[in-house]
Amino acid sequence: MTKTKYNTETTNWNDSYLLGIPMIDNQHKKFFVILDNLVTLNQKQEKSEMHSLINELQNYVIYHFKTEEDLMVKSQSPNIDLHVMEHELFRKKVEEFHHSYYNNNEELLNEMISFMRKWLIIHISGTDAEYADSIKNTLGMQ
Repeated sequence: MTKTKYNTETTNWNDSYLLGIPMIDNQHKKFFVILDNLVTLNQKQEKSEMHSLINELQNYVIYHFKTEEDLMVKSQSPNIDLHVMEHELFRKKVEEFHHSYYNNNEELLNEMISFMRKWLIIHISGTDAEYADSIKNTLGMQ
């Protein structure tokens, strides 16, 4: 029987991820906290707490994406449809992971952690950064 190798790599917030929109930056930081909590619980194999944390992640994804999308609409940011589509794909992926984990596929959690880590960094640094200026202009932050 092969022993599962648990993902133990934490992902620290880096100020290079800042968009200059405090509300969004704080929400992005919370994603990194949730991700590190997933890593910690994965190491401890705390299944009941893991379900709760994945539920928290799912709810936070909905909350954060709505905040971003509302700001994008308000500021008439370009490429809103593509951005919303990226959000929807991420939301569905998290839902998939939760369903699989709930059905006793704990090994999939390592994949979820790796996926989230990569997606958050690429999305924040790339896609989110593209709309930051238009939102800052709308909010009078520039």
